[in-house]
Amino acid sequence: MDHLTAGYTFLGFFLLALGLVLSILWILVPFAVFGIKGLLRRQIEEQRRTNELLATVAQRQQIVADTYAAAPGTVVRERPVMPPL
Repeated sequence: MDHLTAGYTFLGFFLLALGLVLSILWILVPFAVFGIKGLLRRQIEEQRRTNELLATVAQRQQIVADTYAAAPGTVVRERPVMPPL
């Protein structure tokens, strides 16, 4: 019978510790969410700038490709790229 009481005591301490940890997390999570909002805004702005730069690069590449496609006598030869040692 004593081992049964010891099991309940352990279970009680475990549930108490789990409840304590969860209540601390429950209090701290809103601060983390509000703290990260500014970082997310900055990340979204950087993503917009990156998309604009990528669109500009794609337009320039298309212009260059159209220029070379318009000149039928142009031959482009590629050299193999050797990695540095």
